[in-house]
Amino acid sequence: MSDEAIALSATKGPDATAADIAEIVSVSPAGRTLTLESGATLSIGAGNTLVQPIVTGSGTVAGGTLAVSDKVLVKCGETLTASGTIDLTNAKVELVDPENLTTGFYFIKAAPGATLSIVGKPEAVNLPTGWRIVVSSSGAKIQKVGFTVFLR
Repeated sequence: MSDEAIALSATKGPDATAADIAEIVSVSPAGRTLTLESGATLSIGAGNTLVQPIVTGSGTVAGGTLAVSDKVLVKCGETLTASGTIDLTNAKVELVDPENLTTGFYFIKAAPGATLSIVGKPEAVNLPTGWRIVVSSSGAKIQKVGFTVFLR
């Protein structure tokens, strides 16, 4: 999918101008980083796949497959909402602000009432000691590693 197609699929209404679209969805000049701002929706469409090296933001990905081929840049507390498939097979997760990690959170979460499939488990690049990535049908989250005490 071209950068133009990505921009045109962003929902800001049928009369959205290029400036409106640039506000909510941006693709870096080299086409490497897809940024979805809060309130933006990227509709890939059923049966379509968008391969993007780097993804960041807290917008919504709807339908189709978003394959992240390099990394997901995560800011503590930001959640990308999605339906369809997110392929993280070759992705790494990098926290932009690891010093702010105090509580676990979903960085990718299923949209309300939607089906989400996450393929692969991404590698964590810079999580502080005692934290891990957990992938489930609800999404992908960063959580504190727990421990279990067995009593006899």
